[in-house]
Amino acid sequence: MEHSDKPISAWGYLGYDFLFAIPFVGVIIALILSIGAKNRNVKNFARSQFCFVLVIIIVYAAAAAMGISFAQGHLLTINNSTSQRKRSRYFKRPLIINGLRSIRLLLLQPDRR
Repeated sequence: MEHSDKPISAWGYLGYDFLFAIPFVGVIIALILSIGAKNRNVKNFARSQFCFVLVIIIVYAAAAAMGISFAQGHLLTINNSTSQRKRSRYFKRPLIINGLRSIRLLLLQPDRR
């Protein structure tokens, strides 16, 4: 059996998992091992870890974009639906009370689409 085909032990995989779990450094090490490792099993494991990190980054970016879009849409709806009299009172309150009132309006206001 060649060195490039030698299987990795369970402890070896655990060690690589701990190594790849180090923030930022683990991604760089996974990238280096996925390109230049001599053992094919190590190379494939590093590639899988690197692809997993890329998928997680894409999912988090999509979730953040949807959350920002959702929040902007509902805040505009809340601000447009308050009357002028309520609006003048609304902006005179401290910021934390305005935020709590916005959440209450968001939960209690029927959907007008």
